[in-house]
Amino acid sequence: MHKVAFGCGITQAIALSGFAVSVLIKDTNENGVRGSTPHPYILFTIFMLFAGAIALVSSHLLRRSAWTRTPFIMIQVFALLVFAYLPLNGSGNLAHLAGASVAVISVVALAALWRTDFKG
Repeated sequence: MHKVAFGCGITQAIALSGFAVSVLIKDTNENGVRGSTPHPYILFTIFMLFAGAIALVSSHLLRRSAWTRTPFIMIQVFALLVFAYLPLNGSGNLAHLAGASVAVISVVALAALWRTDFKG
C-alpha cells in the first residue's frame, strides 16, 4: 500500500507543478493593471517549493521511513481543506473536476497510508 500512497503523492506533486507553470504562463501573458494578487513569479516559486516538498515526502514514503507519516497526513489534510472546496465554490466544470480529483486522490492516499507498515 505504500506504493499507492507514493503514487498519489507524486501525482499531486506533478499536478501542482503543472498548475504552477500554468499560473506563470497565464498571469505573465495578461495585460492590464495587477490587483492585490501576488506576482506570478512569487506564486510559481511557492507552488514549486510545495510540490518539491510533496515529492520529497513521497519519495521517503516509498522507503517506508517512519518520519514521513505525519507530513504526508498533513499534506493530504491540507489538500482536502484547501483544494476540495472547488466543487462547491469554483466556477466552471474544470474547477469542479479538479477539486473532485484532488479530494479523491487525497482520500485514497490517506487510506493507503493507513494500511502501510513503517520501519522505525
